[in-house]
Amino acid sequence: MLLRGFWGHTAIVNSAAQRYARWGVTSIHQMNSGHSLEVTVATLALANTPQKWTIYSWAPGVVTSIAGAWAAMDAAPKKLPARVRINGPKWMLDGTPIEQNALKREPYAGRPGWRGRSNHADEQLREILQTALRRPEQLALHVVGDAETDRVFSMMETLAPPSVWKQMRVRIEHGDGIRADTLAKAARLGIVVIQNPTHFPPPGAPRRPGDPHSMLRSLLAAGVPLALGSDGGGDETNPFLNIMLASTYAASRGEALSREQALLAYTAGAAHAERQERSKGRVMPGMAADLAVLSHDILTVPTPVLPATRSLLTLVDGEIVFEDPELAAVAQPR
Repeated sequence: MLLRGFWGHTAIVNSAAQRYARWGVTSIHQMNSGHSLEVTVATLALANTPQKWTIYSWAPGVVTSIAGAWAAMDAAPKKLPARVRINGPKWMLDGTPIEQNALKREPYAGRPGWRGRSNHADEQLREILQTALRRPEQLALHVVGDAETDRVFSMMETLAPPSVWKQMRVRIEHGDGIRADTLAKAARLGIVVIQNPTHFPPPGAPRRPGDPHSMLRSLLAAGVPLALGSDGGGDETNPFLNIMLASTYAASRGEALSREQALLAYTAGAAHAERQERSKGRVMPGMAADLAVLSHDILTVPTPVLPATRSLLTLVDGEIVFEDPELAAVAQPR
């Protein structure tokens, strides 16, 4: 899960956290845009939410000092609240097709010669990647355009062998620019893709300019780890809406996931994406008891009903953090 705009107001954070608990959300990946790590950590300490948080520091889209952005990691608070960890940073390497700033191989329709742009020159991208190779934090990269994806993968190959990058598990947020001719390269480099189904047009909707032609099923078939997330706040954080969109994927039927694949991308895939797969993401001995008892069987319920799914009972580390009032009433001794 990802949320925006809540920092500095503990009441709003707590309200959001309870909404997520009612959806059965036990972990949140937060791309920390707009505030310092110190402010975010202090807010979470006051809010004392039940979920587990992984906070990714935010690097500006266009910066003059790459080292200055990395320095924010060194200035991060060392003492963290329970269930909060810091990772990152996330770098905005290009824009999106909506404003036609994702760097593409071909010009945008109606704009001859305009293919979008990179936010960082080659020497800056090289510095970002070289620094990441020396540091323990996980690297997250916003990369959308296919030409920007080409540039990133090529630069990675020049700086270190694939075996080194594979150990680092670089996150590509969105990954819309991975094409058939770069799919195998993504797998060799150990890229982890975090895709956001709410970016896709809903079933039955006409295609819009800028809608992504994204891979889902092909990523998994090629051995590229896949996680699903929301990339926003509000109702679109509903994981069951995202599972519905990923398993229907009207714009590219051949890339639609099965319900089981979508569920795994939201659970085990998300844990792998934050390098926590040894402690959570699956229901099995030795894993954290992060569980949700759902109102529907999301593997078989009719598609239109999926977004209405709610949690009846949500546990984090075996502790009940949400219980449906009707279930609680039934469970009371008589």
